[in-house]
Amino acid sequence: MNTTSKTFGNGVEAARDTVNEAGERLEEATRGARKAAAEKLQGAAAYGRQHAGEALDAAQGLARSAGRYAKENPGQAILIGLGGLLLASLLFRRR
Repeated sequence: MNTTSKTFGNGVEAARDTVNEAGERLEEATRGARKAAAEKLQGAAAYGRQHAGEALDAAQGLARSAGRYAKENPGQAILIGLGGLLLASLLFRRR
C-alpha cells in the first residue's frame, strides 16, 4: 500500500468516526428532546382533561339555569329565542 492510499484510508476512517460520533450525539440530543416533549404532552393532556371537565360542568349548569328560566318565564324565553334567531339570520345573511 502506498503512502497516498494509506493517508486517504486514514482520512476516510477519521471521517467515518466523526460521522458516527456526530450521529451518537444527535441521537442523545433528540432522545432528550423527545422525552421532554412527551412529558409536556402528558401535562398538557392532563390540564386539558381537567379544564374540559370544568367547562362541561359550567355548560350543564348554564343549561339547567336556562331550562329553569324558560319554565318560570315562558313568554320571555320565547321572545329571547326569537331575538336570537333574528340575530343569527342577520349574521348569516351577510356572509
